[in-house]
Amino acid sequence: MNKTDDKIMGAALKLFAEKGYVDAGTRFIADEADFSEMTLFRSLKPKKISLKRY
Repeated sequence: MNKTDDKIMGAALKLFAEKGYVDAGTRFIADEADFSEMTLFRSLKPKKISLKRY
């Protein structure tokens, strides 16, 4: 994984803990990671982020 993926995963994990998986939408994750949603879509499969990586 690269720095972009790490930043997105960190944001996703934070929001999953705060909001739950269902309510942590891709827009919230992208905003938290300070990226556009398009960057998130290109980097990882939306909402199918594998927690097995961490």
